Amino acid sequence: MNDVIRQLEEQGLEPQPIGELIAKAGIPDKLAKEFISYLTNEKIAEKLDEKHLIHHKGVHQAIVLLKKACPDSFTLQEAKSVLKTSRKYLVMILELLDQKKLTVRHDDIRKWIDG
Repeated sequence: MNDVIRQLEEQGLEPQPIGELIAKAGIPDKLAKEFISYLTNEKIAEKLDEKHLIHHKGVHQAIVLLKKACPDSFTLQEAKSVLKTSRKYLVMILELLDQKKLTVRHDDIRKWIDG
């Protein structure tokens, strides 16, 4: 299990599907769902979509980089240039920031929510 957590952390902003990491680690299918719940409940990782989790350090890294480069607001293109990740992962990460109520999206611009 620690292998999965370490790999998630190392993958940063472009995590492999969690099912692949779990399978490689030899975790039985019947425990996979419980393990995923553990990772999210303990705030070790956050859910990007049904197949991808991102380590909490990756989320923190994205927030720090974006806030430093774009302290008030940013577009998708600005975020892509700052985070240097593919659009596939970028959109999921930005939607996670919206869900966490750190940003709010207005048309093509996301603004940081203070507080």
